[in-house]
Amino acid sequence: MVSLARARGQTLVEIAVVLAIVLTAVAGAYSLSRSPAPAIAAGVTLPAILGEARSLAATSGDGATVILAPDGPAGAASAFRVTLFGGRPRPDGLFNAASPARSERFAGSLSSSTAGAGAVAIFISTAGSVSYAAWSPDRGTLAGEPPCGAPLSFAAAGARFSLGCADAQLVRQL
Repeated sequence: MVSLARARGQTLVEIAVVLAIVLTAVAGAYSLSRSPAPAIAAGVTLPAILGEARSLAATSGDGATVILAPDGPAGAASAFRVTLFGGRPRPDGLFNAASPARSERFAGSLSSSTAGAGAVAIFISTAGSVSYAAWSPDRGTLAGEPPCGAPLSFAAAGARFSLGCADAQLVRQL
């Protein structure tokens, strides 16, 4: 027959093991909730939007414009919006701010080598070359195509990307 002291000791060990398992699960859930999902969403969706922009640029007759901009009221949870438009915002261009081809909202913050935490526009020509500037539709049309002196680098929802000048191929930095 098992003594009462020995039975009580096994029960305490079992409780300690269960408590350790529960605490490990809670810690794992907490670390997963700290935003890898937005980074994964941005890592998958942003390259798809740029692929769609390349296709639109090739067929629109006036290229395409992709705008990455903070979204939401100041002081609210971080979010940004990526909006795709046919055409480029030139005086003779087909750009129409009221008619986006696609718009996606992402949780997380946005920063770029060009505009810091502000809006940045990526302009894709019909030939597929890229330029970019700190720009949003409320600033009106552009007098000319901005030069692309260096690849654009930006971070979106914790994922880092670069975009070269020669083509609209978005590369995720690890």
